[in-house]
Amino acid sequence: MTAPLLQISRATVLADGRSILTDADLEIGAGEVVALIGRNGSGKSTLIRLAAGIRRADRGQALCCG
Repeated sequence: MTAPLLQISRATVLADGRSILTDADLEIGAGEVVALIGRNGSGKSTLIRLAAGIRRADRGQALCCG
């Protein structure tokens, strides 16, 4: 098994003292195709910002391994 290209573990992001993403987990390996779906305000954009390195997690971690 190869190491994941992206790994987000128990990531929590806070804004203005409230949680906008709580304990998110995501692991993407080489060659995988991923779709991120959810309701408005569910944290999709925040999760993408974590994955891109634009935003940092207040708790947990986001690692780019590729």
